[in-house]
This record gives sequence, C-alpha cells and structure tokens, in this order.
Amino acid sequence: MSEHEWLDDVTPIGVSQDSLAIQNMWMGKRIAETMGYNLSNRQDILSWLASVTDFHDKYIESSGTCVLDYDSLQPLVVDPNLLVHWKNIRETVINAVRQFPVTSILDVLDKIEIPLSEFMVAMTTNKFGRYISRKEFLEFEQDMLEKGVIMSKIVIKHGIIRNLVIAFRDLYEPMVIRLHGQGNDMTLMRKEFHDLIRAGGKTEEIIAFIKQKYNITYSTDAIRYYRKVHSLN
Repeated sequence: MSEHEWLDDVTPIGVSQDSLAIQNMWMGKRIAETMGYNLSNRQDILSWLASVTDFHDKYIESSGTCVLDYDSLQPLVVDPNLLVHWKNIRETVINAVRQFPVTSILDVLDKIEIPLSEFMVAMTTNKFGRYISRKEFLEFEQDMLEKGVIMSKIVIKHGIIRNLVIAFRDLYEPMVIRLHGQGNDMTLMRKEFHDLIRAGGKTEEIIAFIKQKYNITYSTDAIRYYRKVHSLN
C-alpha cells in the first residue's frame, strides 16, 4: 500500500463528484469512443484528456467547425437557402484545408460530394461566371501553390479577377505554408509536428524537418513527452 492510498476515497471540501464526468465533459464520450480509449486505464485517461483539449482548441480555431479526422468528413447536406449552402461549402473546404494535410482542393470536394462547378460558385458568390474543368483547376491550383506566387500573373494567366485570386490565396495559404514553410502560423506548425510523430517518424528527422521548414527547434524531450501522453511508444 502506498502512503497516500488511504486517501483514495476522500472527497475534498467544496468539490462534488460526478459519476458521469466523461459524458458531461465537452465531447468527452464521443472522443473516447472514436479514439478507442479505455477509461479504466490511467494512461488512456491522460491521452483522452489531451485529445479533448486538442480537439476543443481546433474547434475554437475553426469558429466552431471541426471533425476528428479526415475520414469522418461526410457528404455535405444541401441547405434550402442558397446563400447558406454556399457559406457551408466555403467553410467546410476552408476548415478541411486548415485542419488536414490535404494536397488538393479537389480531394476535399470529392470527399464532401460537391461538384467543382458548385464550389466555384460558392467560393466566389457566383462571380466566377464561366466553366472550369478539373484539368484547368489543377493547373490553377498548381500555380497557387508555387512559392512566392505573384497574384498579377495568376490574374493574367487564368483570367480571374484580382479580388477572387486573393480569396483563393487565403484559401491556399495553409497548404503553401505546409509546402514551403512560409509565414508564421504556429498552429499549422504544431499540427505538422504532431502528424510526423503519429506517423512514426524518427526523432532526429522530425526535429531537423521542423527546424528547416519553420526555423523552430524542438527538443527530444518534447517528442518523448508527446509519445508518452498519446501512448505512441
């Protein structure tokens, strides 16, 4: 028996016990079920608390729209109000680009079952005004993902007005940062750092990659701690 084991059944003064703490925790039950945590295991409880915190942070960052993983993205339900439907399309695509390491907007559209033509109307609030094929869009996308892209060249090459190009620049910014390390979006940096750990990358390679791309130096202890908390050892 440990010296503090006799305190296990003591309730601190002014603190109430809640047997439904998991269900009452924000998204606690769903996250536990989705991630497969055994909440009778102390290590799993720590990992569960970390996941709840991480998910809540993403929820706030994305203005209240967040899914647990890319595979859980579902076909978008059509809202009868056209303006609301356009807004839902924009927000779903924007949040997917921010939350997941997607490499093409077309992959997100296929996932939520929205045609490219419908996305272009929604993204530009019906200001695009012409048909664009998937091949043409991929060429446009490739240009938008170039390092140090010049907006005026995009306008001339693709015949899209400047204001719309700027809107797409903002959409593609997270992907550009992931590709080239531009900007100082620490949220994306941490996301990529955690993704590399979860993918089983070697500690030294992860540290070197993040240092080169974001000029941020992580210690081996930071990676060891993340693996411990998330039971990745």
